[in-house]
Amino acid sequence: MKEAEPIDNEWPRRSQMVPGLPALPRELLEHRGLVPCPLILEGRTEPETALILIQDPDVCDAFQGQESTGFFLRTGATRTSWGTIFFLHFQIPDPAAGGRERLTFEYLVNTLDSEQFGLIRRLSRQTHWHLFLVDPTGTKRNSFQFKNEFLLGEAIARTEELLRREPLRDFLKAKEEFFREYSMEDLLSSEPG
Repeated sequence: MKEAEPIDNEWPRRSQMVPGLPALPRELLEHRGLVPCPLILEGRTEPETALILIQDPDVCDAFQGQESTGFFLRTGATRTSWGTIFFLHFQIPDPAAGGRERLTFEYLVNTLDSEQFGLIRRLSRQTHWHLFLVDPTGTKRNSFQFKNEFLLGEAIARTEELLRREPLRDFLKAKEEFFREYSMEDLLSSEPG
């Protein structure tokens, strides 16, 4: 199978970053956390997968004026009685703690939902990842760009192999079991690298 072409989406200069975001759905803003979202950025015609980090104002304030931050991703897949579930675990140094601690966010990928899985596939092919920090009103408070060195494409390939052997049958039931039976710390300590 031919490998998909990378999507070059690098921002040329920080000053050319998108000044705002399109209106985000209200139901998205009711939750706190990190969510992949399709976005067409200014000057582009094709959508990219942006990462929207929705946080309370005090957390957003801690990132105010930061030009850059660290960003880390761990991936994994685990079995449930409802099939294999694929997860992404994001970490960002917490500026309120001087970067000594990390803010962590889990995202479970519904591999039965072709649109959602497609967002993650697109993210894996992008040359850069864009993280938008927004408050509960949907106001962009900061944005960051990261060179894509996260090896998400390899994680997707490993997960697809697991899914061929043990397909996901019901995402919501698998998700419920996942949170009932596992802790993210346990899963990450059992995952290599």
